[in-house]
Amino acid sequence: MKGRGQEPHLRTALNRQTVAVLSLIFLLGFAGRLAWMLYAQPEPISDFADYRSLAVDLVEHGQYGFPEPTARRPPGYPFFLAGMMLISRSVWWLSLANVVVSSCTCLLVYLLAKYLFQSTNLALVSAFLCSVNPQFVAYSPTLASENVFPLLILGATVMVIYPQSDLRVRAIVSGLLLGLAVLTRPEAIFYVPVVCGLFFGMLGRAASSLLSALVRTSLMFFAVAIVVAPWYVRNELVLGPGAGLGTSGGVFFYQAHRPDGPGETGLKGTPLESLDELERSREGYRLGMKYIWSEPLSLVKGAFRNTVSLYAPSTDGVEWSTRIPKGPGESWRNKPLALLSKAMTVSNGFYSLLLSMALLSWLTIRDWPWRGLYILGSLLFAQWLLYAVVFWGWGRYRFFPEVLFCICGGVVITKLASRYPIGKFSEEDERAE
Repeated sequence: MKGRGQEPHLRTALNRQTVAVLSLIFLLGFAGRLAWMLYAQPEPISDFADYRSLAVDLVEHGQYGFPEPTARRPPGYPFFLAGMMLISRSVWWLSLANVVVSSCTCLLVYLLAKYLFQSTNLALVSAFLCSVNPQFVAYSPTLASENVFPLLILGATVMVIYPQSDLRVRAIVSGLLLGLAVLTRPEAIFYVPVVCGLFFGMLGRAASSLLSALVRTSLMFFAVAIVVAPWYVRNELVLGPGAGLGTSGGVFFYQAHRPDGPGETGLKGTPLESLDELERSREGYRLGMKYIWSEPLSLVKGAFRNTVSLYAPSTDGVEWSTRIPKGPGESWRNKPLALLSKAMTVSNGFYSLLLSMALLSWLTIRDWPWRGLYILGSLLFAQWLLYAVVFWGWGRYRFFPEVLFCICGGVVITKLASRYPIGKFSEEDERAE
């Protein structure tokens, strides 16, 4: 383990054997995702249809939301879809683009695990778990921002601890990626301070090191602002003061903090029903805060329910990729696929195993390098705080933590496969490369 005051000098070269194994892991993940896409043939519904509609508005009208501008969805993913639509607007093509993006996640999982734990074995196992995770496989062809978001957060984190190039350049590139992540899923705002904290851990506690960390953190925040500011200004000018980064946060907050919550609910019959999207968001925050002040214990009760809902086994990936459009007043139905039930069983079983390994991995934290403990612990805590306390969570919002669970699973499997602690893994891996 490197000292906290030192820049990590981790080797990035990949020997031929590692490249071959990692390539097989990628191809395995891509083949599984492609096979599920061809089998399930997902249809854009609910949020996914909304993303596609916003992308069409951009391509056809050059406007985000048509005929009326909107900020109900963050723009990052619709812009990604719009870029893909310049080649083809077919759902098949858009699904394939998501399959490719999802498949690449395992490569960044490898890099992050490698740089955090300095262990090639652990990194390959983590990448394999990410590659074959049924939840990720099933979710990949849906038009969901969850497929793009992990690449941006993982990429931003990897850039900070990447052992090559100037640290200031890495801070700027990381900030740009974080900015794109905020525009894809605003929850990334909660992760920006976590990534910034890496500079202070790597550069030490001396006055000069603290100054250097502050400079690099400032560069990162500046890069984030460059990406996010145009969207913020657009919303303030087009939709009105207070629009900020979006107009759905207030509704989500109200759903989390109301007498019959937390959870998803329609707006019909609520005080938000007849309001426009900006007023709805403002009123949602106001009513949510009013309820918290009147029932402070609801935060504790809600956090408990949200935690259970967030981390309980679920088949969201399989469910959403096989659902068909519904009419008014109808319930969601799935395509009558022969493998549907088996796919759900496999997905639940794999996640239960992955969650068990993630919990067990924390019994070994004494062996963890500080970067591994800090990044995984802080990102998981920030995500839990967001979806268990501030807002509300269910299985679908667990996508990013489940990526990190794959690294925790890699810790457990490599520990079971060897009698040596993680530190010994690191030394042997570095000598081998």
